[in-house]
Amino acid sequence: MWISRAAFDALVAERLKATEEARVLHDQNHAQWTTLDWMRHRLEQVERERAHLLKTYMGVVVEIPQFVKPEPDADAVLSGANLFNDIGDEEARKRGIEWNGDGTVKQ
Repeated sequence: MWISRAAFDALVAERLKATEEARVLHDQNHAQWTTLDWMRHRLEQVERERAHLLKTYMGVVVEIPQFVKPEPDADAVLSGANLFNDIGDEEARKRGIEWNGDGTVKQ
């Protein structure tokens, strides 16, 4: 199947434009996540200070809310979250986990 040179050049230009837009959006997303992480850190600090002041001056003990990153789902192999959650050979031996010569786990 043949296409014209103009169509090919248009496809290449479109791909380059989409790649550049994806790079820019990735950088913007990274900057926003960095800002959000900073904001979460500062908010937790303010909440700790508030709880300490309430306890010191009023004798009221309040819980301190915290941001906690969720653990990756053990079944979510496709998301890539748990691809490298390996316990290691030594820990596997301690837990009694053995494997065959081809690398599969013995049942």
